[in-house]
Amino acid sequence: MPFYGYLGIFIILIAEVLLFLKVKIVGIYFTPIVWTGYILFIDALNFKLYKTSLIKTRTVEFLIMLPWSVICCF
Repeated sequence: MPFYGYLGIFIILIAEVLLFLKVKIVGIYFTPIVWTGYILFIDALNFKLYKTSLIKTRTVEFLIMLPWSVICCF
């Protein structure tokens, strides 16, 4: 699995711990923080299983979709 998959898992775990410890800034931005970790982890898992990935093999599409997904969330 690519390194960023492990980074994604780490982000999710740290966010959970900080939420449990009632760190206010993490509580406010919990969803975007964990969503970032989830995207990294699932993309790395997809690359490991199917050898295709938005981040590694279709980077331009990923970079186009990234700001568009932020806009759609608002």
